[in-house]
Amino acid sequence: MSTIHCPKCKHSSFFKWGFHKNIQCLGGKSLQRYRCRRCQTLFCQNTTLFHFRLKKPDPALNSKIFQAFIHGLSNREIGRFLHISEHCVRGRLDRMSKQAFVFHNKVLQDISAIEAIAYDGLENFAGSQYDPNNIQQAIGSESLFIYDFNFAPLNRKGRMSSWQKKRLLEIEAKHGRYNPSAIRVQSAKIFKRLKALSAGKLELLSDEHFQYPRALKEAGVKPESHLRISSKACRNFQNILFSVNHADLLARQRLAVFERETISFAKTAGRMCQKYALFLLHKNYMCAQFTKRHVKRPRAHEQSPAQQIGVADRILKFGEIFNGFPGNQEKEELNEDWQFFYDGKVPNDCLRSLRFKSRAA
Repeated sequence: MSTIHCPKCKHSSFFKWGFHKNIQCLGGKSLQRYRCRRCQTLFCQNTTLFHFRLKKPDPALNSKIFQAFIHGLSNREIGRFLHISEHCVRGRLDRMSKQAFVFHNKVLQDISAIEAIAYDGLENFAGSQYDPNNIQQAIGSESLFIYDFNFAPLNRKGRMSSWQKKRLLEIEAKHGRYNPSAIRVQSAKIFKRLKALSAGKLELLSDEHFQYPRALKEAGVKPESHLRISSKACRNFQNILFSVNHADLLARQRLAVFERETISFAKTAGRMCQKYALFLLHKNYMCAQFTKRHVKRPRAHEQSPAQQIGVADRILKFGEIFNGFPGNQEKEELNEDWQFFYDGKVPNDCLRSLRFKSRAA
């Protein structure tokens, strides 16, 4: 009884309020209903569970979908493999991503970053190749723990055929362009959050992107140190951005949506950010830093990044994270960017706008 709480106000004081009608998926049994003493909300014991109102009877289906997803299968392929619809897969992953944002946000409330933070973007596209973007990542240089991320849209660049150039101009004439300074704007948001997370003692590692110093100035953040390295430098273990490069490698290996040449790309940017949140959860809490033994890090093949920074005492299992369903109160505790990602959207300043001049202008 002590584990039950109101899904709306999280109050644990309630009284019994009749029964639900017999439910077929529970073998014809009925469920006890409760009413919260504080907000008078009606609920039952299942209301706060992760599988609330999910129809499939297999209790391990969520875990199966998650494991298939994290091993590189697309939504449609997961559906074929488990004999369920793609709609079911999308719905389950959406619910898991909501829990991922809430779980990680609660962890961030109780920690401070005492290590140098490696910062860089993971370039991808969503919808079509006319809509490239960056997932801006802030990762601990020693622990490999992903602290924060957000989304920055990009305007298409590089070599294009004459037909592609014409099509791009048509899109920009109708919908406008993305903010050319999106990387600076979105980086400034993360730097503000990193300053608070590191108690004002931010040590930043990045490449030589010209927007990063501007973003620091715009955010009013003066890091204690800011080491920069060329993006053309060898990306081995000695590179100061190894933790970011390692996360990029794993994301492209484990998630179909981030593969270089793929037909499993995300259809919307918001869904892509949700899938990155699931990757963040798996990398931080559910697997070791490295698969094999490492000379300089003797226990890296046994400890997760969360264990390295002291927020977990073991590698967590699926049921230890996905054991409840978040409500509106948990959503409101997220930062502004993550509240949009929670709903499968991106912030309004990340959308195309006609106020940005087209290349043809």
